[in-house]
Amino acid sequence: MPEIKIENLNDFVRELEKAGELLRIRERVSPICEISEITDRHSKTRDADGNYGGKALLFEKCGGLVVSLAHQFDGLFQTHAHRLRRPRI
Repeated sequence: MPEIKIENLNDFVRELEKAGELLRIRERVSPICEISEITDRHSKTRDADGNYGGKALLFEKCGGLVVSLAHQFDGLFQTHAHRLRRPRI
């Protein structure tokens, strides 16, 4: 497998997406109520291997915010780095 070059968050997002490890939330959501409900529900689901949480979430349209919101990226960098066959990020 060729080495994956990850220099910034955009590179990491691209690699997560290629590996099927990213769930994009494209609908407009409230940063006050909806994001917490969605992330809570997602963290309690199991993936095919029986692990909780699964994919990283990227909220693209957060009502009232001018930026996207990434959830589970900080805690999952090492997990996803392992899945992407990277020793560390």
